[in-house]
Amino acid sequence: MAKDRDYYWVEYVTPVEETELNSWRLFQAGAPAVEEVDVPGDPSRRILRVSDDSKELIEHLASTLPTLPCATGSAPDRDWDVWWRSQQHPIEVTPHLRVRPPWVETPPRLNTLDLVIEAKMAFGTGHHESTRLAALLMERHLPAVRPCRVLDVGTGTGILAMYARHMGADPIGTEIDPLCLESLRENWRNNGFGEPRAALAPLEALRADRPFHLVVCNMIRTELWPLREAMMERLAMDGVLIFSGQLASERQIVLDWFAEAGLETLEEREEGEWWAVAARKTRDWRP
Repeated sequence: MAKDRDYYWVEYVTPVEETELNSWRLFQAGAPAVEEVDVPGDPSRRILRVSDDSKELIEHLASTLPTLPCATGSAPDRDWDVWWRSQQHPIEVTPHLRVRPPWVETPPRLNTLDLVIEAKMAFGTGHHESTRLAALLMERHLPAVRPCRVLDVGTGTGILAMYARHMGADPIGTEIDPLCLESLRENWRNNGFGEPRAALAPLEALRADRPFHLVVCNMIRTELWPLREAMMERLAMDGVLIFSGQLASERQIVLDWFAEAGLETLEEREEGEWWAVAARKTRDWRP
């Protein structure tokens, strides 16, 4: 953006449980990026903010979510890329896993994996609670069998798959978004893990006769739910299934399915509105 021009912005106030859905709607409408900001003193709501030098784009986005409170405005421009980079810092995903962007340095720490991640068009920089919950459950429930085959469903930037590799497992990822592939390859190479083992294909494309000892899926329930049968078919008996990215308000829906599918709950974790769970497969399941 030219520094002698104004930039324009639009802000929506969304219920927390609809944050991801409304962010997705803004992206679909043409938003180049969506910033999430907490509403001070109100954990039930969140602000979605889009800034751009195109007044026409902001006016278009201001009509995208007509049922939500909306505000627009403008301000003098500045070098947003430099400002944004200056605000970044290492993220402590777990006590043994940190993630930082390439331009941020951090001193090494004993027994801690430092991953250099630039998300670009892929999901996962370690900021999100669901990534943290999934990584914590992986630390505690990664099967001791070696080689331990791990399936990372919707691998995104590859954080969980690389962490599984660091812990001695043999991970494979699946992804259906081709825009993730460049970021995934770059992240694996930059962190010393070589070429990623990932399939740009639906989960069903993986052979079911070579089961995995751990399957991890960090997706919201509406995306995860149709994949349950394929995941169960590829999970070894007594293998561990980790679901993250679940709303805490939908916890009982997942646990009811666990009872139906013969999954023994090992541990639950919750952070803010998000909930994650690890379970052991005790029998085969078909819907």
